[in-house]
Amino acid sequence: MHDCISILMGARQDYEKEFEKCPGTIYLSKGWIDQGAEPLAEFKRYTESYGEENAQWMIDSQYSNYQRVLFIDTGVGNREELAKYSSEVAKYIKADYQERQGSLRLLEKLLHGDWDEEFVVTSPGRMVLQRNFL
Repeated sequence: MHDCISILMGARQDYEKEFEKCPGTIYLSKGWIDQGAEPLAEFKRYTESYGEENAQWMIDSQYSNYQRVLFIDTGVGNREELAKYSSEVAKYIKADYQERQGSLRLLEKLLHGDWDEEFVVTSPGRMVLQRNFL
């Protein structure tokens, strides 16, 4: 997998389906929200450094091609609060809002050492190559 969104959805194929539906999607989960890695939190940080007008211009420029915010509910945290905040992010950037059920299945497999064909396992000292992931 090329990023954590596939992991939070529970399968690479699930991410690929969502990406096909709408490539211009901001994916939010409890972790992304807690980290402030989304437009509304970025606006607040930018405002402190650059002022409100410049901050808004930066957000508008940065997120102009996004059409959807998709909240991934992994069952961690207060679902209602997280969904409400995700919806506010969507309204803020004038994007559609959707939700989908996530899964911790792959994280659990990773932590339990259940490394089947969904994982690329490389022996210590061996080179990790891009082609291993394709």
